[in-house]
Amino acid sequence: MISLKKSVFIPIIIVLLAPVSIYLTQIFPDYREGLSIVAEEVGLNETTIYPAPLYDYTISFIENPYLSTIIAGLVGVAIIYLVTYIVARSFVKKVRK
Repeated sequence: MISLKKSVFIPIIIVLLAPVSIYLTQIFPDYREGLSIVAEEVGLNETTIYPAPLYDYTISFIENPYLSTIIAGLVGVAIIYLVTYIVARSFVKKVRK
C-alpha cells in the first residue's frame, strides 16, 4: 500500500512527464481521439451543455496557447490530486477508528 507521504511523488512525476506530451503533440499534430472519430462517424455534433472553466484544456485569459495548456493541465492534476488526497484521508481515518 502506498503511504500518503510517498503519494506526493506521483504528481511530481506527472509534472515532469508533461513536456513529453507537449513534444508528442508537435510530432503528431493531426492526431484525433478515438471517441471523436466515432462521434463524427455516428453523426453526433459537438454541443456545449455548460461552459467549462478549462474548456479544451485552455485558460481563456492567457494568450499563449502552450502556456495556457500547461497551466490548465497543472490545474487539472492539482484538482485530481486534491480530491484523491481528501478521499484517501477519509478512508485512513475510518480505518484507524
